[in-house]
Amino acid sequence: MKVTPLYEVRYFKGEETRLLSKHLKHESAFQVANRFVNNLKNKHNEDPDAGVLISITQITGSSGEPTILSLTNRDHGPLNEGVMIDLTEQRDPYWDYPQH
Repeated sequence: MKVTPLYEVRYFKGEETRLLSKHLKHESAFQVANRFVNNLKNKHNEDPDAGVLISITQITGSSGEPTILSLTNRDHGPLNEGVMIDLTEQRDPYWDYPQH
């Protein structure tokens, strides 16, 4: 089977994580992550005194390190909640045939 690189979009809150989606391209993974974190921000900002912002941390390198979109409160600092895009490898069962 051929190994396929995939961008996984994961929601995190504290130590808990949950897989949201998998994508072949970083752009589509970033769009999903951006929409999700904007919805989280809007939910927190329903209280007019909340003052929640989105902080984007993108670590680039050859090892495919994650992009992190996290929520931060203006007055109290990080909320330990957000979305992470991580590059992983997955075996693709549809490529399981001999190459000629």
